[in-house]
Amino acid sequence: MTNAPDGPTVLPAGWGPKVRAFATLIVAATLMSAAAFGLRAAWLLTGGGGFAGVSRDFVWMSPLGYLALYVLLAIPVALVALLVSTQRMLYLATLLFAAFFVFDALLPFTEIARPAAAVLAIGLGTVLARWIGANPERGLRTFRRMSATCAVLIAIGAAAMAGAQWLGHRRGARQTGAAAAGAPNVLLIIWDTVRASELSAYGYDRPTTPFLTTLAGTGALFDAAIATAPWTLPSHASMFTGRYPQRLSTDLRARLDGREPTVAEIFRKAGYSTVGIAANTFYTSWESGLNRGFTDYRDYRRDLQQAMRASLFGQSRFVTDLFEARTSAELKKAFSPPMLLTLPKPARVDMMRGTEVTDRFLRWERQRPQSRPYFAFLNYIDGHRPFDPPADLRDRFVTSRKRNPKELYDAEIAHLDRELQRLISELDKRGQLGNTLVILTADHGEHFGERNLQGHGNSVYAPAVHVPLVMRFDGRIVPGTRVFPAVSLRDLGATMLELAGIRSAFPGSSLTRYWTTASDSGSAAIALLGRVQSKDPSIPSVENAEVGVFSDRWHLVRYGLRPMEELFEYRSDPLEAHDVQGSAAASVATDSLRQLLKAAFLEDRPGRRQAQSASASR
Repeated sequence: MTNAPDGPTVLPAGWGPKVRAFATLIVAATLMSAAAFGLRAAWLLTGGGGFAGVSRDFVWMSPLGYLALYVLLAIPVALVALLVSTQRMLYLATLLFAAFFVFDALLPFTEIARPAAAVLAIGLGTVLARWIGANPERGLRTFRRMSATCAVLIAIGAAAMAGAQWLGHRRGARQTGAAAAGAPNVLLIIWDTVRASELSAYGYDRPTTPFLTTLAGTGALFDAAIATAPWTLPSHASMFTGRYPQRLSTDLRARLDGREPTVAEIFRKAGYSTVGIAANTFYTSWESGLNRGFTDYRDYRRDLQQAMRASLFGQSRFVTDLFEARTSAELKKAFSPPMLLTLPKPARVDMMRGTEVTDRFLRWERQRPQSRPYFAFLNYIDGHRPFDPPADLRDRFVTSRKRNPKELYDAEIAHLDRELQRLISELDKRGQLGNTLVILTADHGEHFGERNLQGHGNSVYAPAVHVPLVMRFDGRIVPGTRVFPAVSLRDLGATMLELAGIRSAFPGSSLTRYWTTASDSGSAAIALLGRVQSKDPSIPSVENAEVGVFSDRWHLVRYGLRPMEELFEYRSDPLEAHDVQGSAAASVATDSLRQLLKAAFLEDRPGRRQAQSASASR
């Protein structure tokens, strides 16, 4: 090749130069895109304003995902390469790859319309293609250098992630003590998005939970268990820390921070093996902060689909729709028109079905060190929309010709019940059930048109926060126990620790009081939603936009900047269709619940318990 040092050059003909140039472009585009994705994910993970929606393996998965995307893009160029010169092929490949790189990088910016992003991407791609066409040798050399730089950045990121996990395991190993002889296993099962009113164990007229009914007969069933929040992250965080959500850092774009100890950390220090298997990668993945204290935490799969999802294009609504399509109609809908908008959050296709959660835990349980008891947390997502129950249960529960979400929901709950039976039966066969405390509950419920609401996270009415709670523990919980008073899921941590025989000043009050003493005093059954600056000085938690507080009969809902109130008799009106304010009895109940709410939040203020302990010691 003869040319001036910086003048125009011509690549030699033949397949060898074409393949080398093509490979250089694919590798450069792959590594540059993966590095850009990794930097953005790192920014989000370190407080950049939300969740990244990625697996812990994203550093090495992202290059694989982008490689698959660029290879797909390369196919038409490779076909054209049969007919054109190396120079022309290089121009076309550069234009296509550069345009995709720019378009991909712009996907998270919702302010830019997709057609505008495409025009900008093609324009920049054309500029780069002309630049490399003017001097291919120089351009390819530059791409090789950029590839090396990006490879180093990715390697550093992978080493940092691996090192952080290794240090976490080392720290956890140092904090693990020696378990007491005969210490029981503790199994906490959370059915995501399952409301109590839809379970036959709670009187529902369809046989959704026959096994849960049987399980409740061997232990205790709580009639009125109240979640502390109507959506996943604050509700789980409250169960794990024993605190009301207003005391915690959790929000739509904020993880659980390290200020409050978790029940998993307490169990680990007490000598327990701790494992979490979380199907809800929306808000219970490793990013959520709920994994603190677990020596083994499993959420995302490791497969090609997850590698594809570790890219901005792979996180787009369009790719999500493609992965979720089950019929030709759904596939057609994904393309008409394609939703090319990246949302850094997982999709349902990223989440384990109930059978996989059960299988993973049973496999872990068989392989675990048998010398230690375990604390296990299992999150099942099957009760969350979009509903896709197994075919046999769909046929049994779906009777309407028109799609009925509530019937599909019933079928999903029946699927959860079947998985619960499989799980408990296998533990029984292994001889593990007798010395295992089993707790089944849900993080929140779901609306199906009640008060014109759908879904969850939008109210503290009973359908969104009244959840199942069943416990069984041979020799410690009297079979057939039925607890009538309203209780808070905030108390689960203290309950598990007491039944496991672990002494700890963990927040909350143990629910064992309902079958061991005559006392029914404990944490108030309060649910909270949202954070705004309220002008109501009567409630210490002035930032909460909507608060619900339950007694054994009444449910008071307060919401708005200048609080409006509704009162319901939720036992006789479980869907809370009728506000009963106005009577003398309702007025007395409202005053009482206001005082209960005020006292609960005063009690839960930071430093309150420490101050009380110090005062008592003096």
